[in-house]
Amino acid sequence: MKRVLVLFLALVMILGILAACGPQEEKPDDNTKQTEYDETAPLPRTTYKGKTYTVLYRAGQRYEEEWVSDESKRGDVINDAIASRNQAVVDRYGVNLDYESGKVSESNFENDFWTKVTLNTEDDYYQLIAGYTYRLAKVSVLGYCLNWLNSEQIPVVDTTADWWDGDFIQAAKYNGCTYIATGPLSLTDMYSSACMFFNKELLNQFKGPDATEELFELVKNGGWTLDKLMEYAKDCTSKVEGSEDDEGSVYGIVSTQSTMIDAYIYASDIVMTKRNVSTGKIELVKVDANNHILALSEKLKQFYNESGNAKLTSGQDPEHVQLLCEGKAVFASGTLSSAKDIQTYASELLYGVIPYPKYDENQKEYHTYKLDYKTGFCIPRSVKENNREFVGTITEALAYYSNKFVKPALYEKVLTHKLVQDKESSDSMDKILNGGLYEFANIYAYAWGDQQSPAHLLRNVVQKNLDFSGEYSANYRNGKGPYQTFLTALLNSFKSDDVAAVE
Repeated sequence: MKRVLVLFLALVMILGILAACGPQEEKPDDNTKQTEYDETAPLPRTTYKGKTYTVLYRAGQRYEEEWVSDESKRGDVINDAIASRNQAVVDRYGVNLDYESGKVSESNFENDFWTKVTLNTEDDYYQLIAGYTYRLAKVSVLGYCLNWLNSEQIPVVDTTADWWDGDFIQAAKYNGCTYIATGPLSLTDMYSSACMFFNKELLNQFKGPDATEELFELVKNGGWTLDKLMEYAKDCTSKVEGSEDDEGSVYGIVSTQSTMIDAYIYASDIVMTKRNVSTGKIELVKVDANNHILALSEKLKQFYNESGNAKLTSGQDPEHVQLLCEGKAVFASGTLSSAKDIQTYASELLYGVIPYPKYDENQKEYHTYKLDYKTGFCIPRSVKENNREFVGTITEALAYYSNKFVKPALYEKVLTHKLVQDKESSDSMDKILNGGLYEFANIYAYAWGDQQSPAHLLRNVVQKNLDFSGEYSANYRNGKGPYQTFLTALLNSFKSDDVAAVE
């Protein structure tokens, strides 16, 4: 009997070993419960047991997903990464994270969203404001926000660290101050990157069976320029004369008539303001015959208004990429997030992703414009002095763990994998994401008024087929026109750190 028992036990052990060596069912990652907050992280070792940190963010699904994880979406890489970030901060500091959705309207931003900030100037109600970057930038200088570059006002936060967008912060600062920042804490900071999509099947029909590979090779070798885009668009246009609503016609490229035109400025390595290296003052770039924005404007006017090879749409994203999905355009300008729209409208479409073209081959790098809808961050001045170390610590922790969990998930699993169909598009993503170009006039564009900034002039010129030089001169007037008037007022808003919120 004992021998039988021994044999039985031996058999059980052998079967156990074989089972361990055999194929195993993969258990799903329980990312939403992850508590590995990394003891070696360069963050303060302290605790704020029971304290609440409240973020005011914009209403809307793409903004909510920057903050809130949903148990019903377990398995979604972004949702789980957000959950991991939030859990790491909660576990490390013992805090409660509260995310409050604020109504948002781009046309009435101040009343629908910003009023929540201005009405809470005494009670320390919000610790972080996450808003529409370009509207938020305009109001951030009015005295309601703390200075990200002042370690007494915002302790602990290191804006030079990888978990902040240092290029944006450097471009946004003046007089040692910036009241708005962004970085990996914002999903939309990456999603908002301008790019171009193309329909592989149509491209190969118009340009030959190897056209897709040839285009990718052109991008890889640095030869993707504005002239090449126009050449491709011409070769890929098929017009049906006399048809209603262009029925049956195929355009070389389709773009929105606003931000997608702005994107050509920065893709062409052009800025409308510069920082004086001696004084640090922000100055308007004088437009003259030596400034190639004049040549750029003439090329784009001819391309979009006269060539018949390009179409401007008045609607916003995603209307123009629908034309790509419907086979009515070979190329479409958009943002990286537009890939989600393409996959929704035409799940079977074979498409490629490439950067905006260089101005010409003399330009060394591809540059990327990040659209205005991305999320920017402000810390309200209403945060009391004895609470600022807490706010700085939790803000830095959220940014750090966003960089640790969320950014890799977005980059490695979504942008360069889920939203692209080939290695060449994935390689293009690197060029797009590493080519961000910011400038002061663009970040604070709304300080000049709605679409009145020097950074918006190109879109107005192309839309209305105007003369760029004449329009610029009317606003510049040898440094005494509206452009300088509003710039001076904006710069005067960057006051010393003892500035108080306006009544």
